[in-house]
Amino acid sequence: MEAGAEWHSGAYLLETVAIAALILGRFAHSAEEAIVRAVNDTLDNDTVAAVVGSVVGALHGKSVLPGRWIEGLTGRTAEANDGRVFELTDQAVRRFFQPSAPLRLTVLTGTAAVFSDWPQGMR
Repeated sequence: MEAGAEWHSGAYLLETVAIAALILGRFAHSAEEAIVRAVNDTLDNDTVAAVVGSVVGALHGKSVLPGRWIEGLTGRTAEANDGRVFELTDQAVRRFFQPSAPLRLTVLTGTAAVFSDWPQGMR
């Protein structure tokens, strides 16, 4: 991407946000394409891909990620605790979110996003 080369997409917040927004603006409809672009077309690709991946994950959910990316993940947080990440994620979902109500982005002002379906303490 021309902008990524020009902005350098380095480890600088103003570059990271700008290139992530550009990638999302062009490719948010495809989680795989957006994440691959974030990894392949930027210099600080771990940070940019984390931002892009978080957004497309929130927009589309886990089901749109290619199975080949998920198969074989252990969910390990330490050497001897396979599955712990998945347990923690399930606990957070049960604690903070109503499973029947999808999250919807309703207001975006500056860097603060307000989700109308989030519990009051999470807004």
